[in-house]
Amino acid sequence: MDIILGFLLLLVATYYYTYPKTGVWLYRGLQQWRMMKSGFRERSYRVNGIPIVVLENESQPIHDTRQLLILVHDFPADKTMWLPLASKFSDKFHVVVPDLPGFGETGYDPLWDFSLTAQVQRLGALIWQMGYSQAHIIGQGMGADIGYILAREQQRAVASLTLIAPMSQSGSKKSLFDKQISQTRNPFFTQSKEDFYALYAMATFRPPRYPGVIKDAMAQHFTLQRTRIQALFSIYWQDKSRLIPHVGNLDIPVQLCWGRQDSLVDISAAEAWCRALSVYCSVMSDTGHYVSIESPARLFHILNHFYEKAGAYHPVKMPARVEDFYKQLP
Repeated sequence: MDIILGFLLLLVATYYYTYPKTGVWLYRGLQQWRMMKSGFRERSYRVNGIPIVVLENESQPIHDTRQLLILVHDFPADKTMWLPLASKFSDKFHVVVPDLPGFGETGYDPLWDFSLTAQVQRLGALIWQMGYSQAHIIGQGMGADIGYILAREQQRAVASLTLIAPMSQSGSKKSLFDKQISQTRNPFFTQSKEDFYALYAMATFRPPRYPGVIKDAMAQHFTLQRTRIQALFSIYWQDKSRLIPHVGNLDIPVQLCWGRQDSLVDISAAEAWCRALSVYCSVMSDTGHYVSIESPARLFHILNHFYEKAGAYHPVKMPARVEDFYKQLP
């Protein structure tokens, strides 16, 4: 009896002293399981001098005929936010999901340039690094702004563009996030578990059901990264209004997606995009800002229809690789 009681006390003590690290292990384990199940793995590519970590589906033979799909994450998220959606496109595209510099596994170095201009240039360089001349881009929030600027400045590099609740344009109605920002209270700058839970509720209308220990681990991570998030947010918030003062039309297929319950960027902001762009527009009535997490199956259905119209599933002929050229020499 004493042995059993001692063992139980040891388990309780281990859980107490490792909490919420237990949540970190569980969350990482869940993401690794999703990656393996979907045929994704992490790789690193040096782009403009920075080693950028990406999720990439398993490569096919050297001359892959699938078109390239790049998914660009939101602020202050990372590449893992795309796993539920990216896995559904794994058989149809060569899928690459980067952690932008400053975020996720790519990490943060104060000497790096985190301006939107630099992030856009890196995204364009990544397309060439993968051996392609263009890619289909899906961007959420900040990632949508980056995708739009890339399409505007390097239109030949973008085959199609999907914008999910871009943050650069304000709507006629203020969102809850806008109201808090105007009161000099930024919900991204969490100082406690309660602050994170409030942000989590604001960002998602139908949040994934994670155990409390995982959400507490996420809360601790955000709190510890507060200084970094503040620095990155300041750069992004100034750049977005300077680089995208207004929306201009693009000569490529564009899909706009929005959650009607979005508390970060009000649905009224979609009007500015729809007025300026020739877009396919889809609004999900029961989702918040993170459509790709809250309803990946419905989003896949919308985008699958969009990509069929855009000819995104047609095979492409990849250019010959340098190593193949040398193999053919006598």
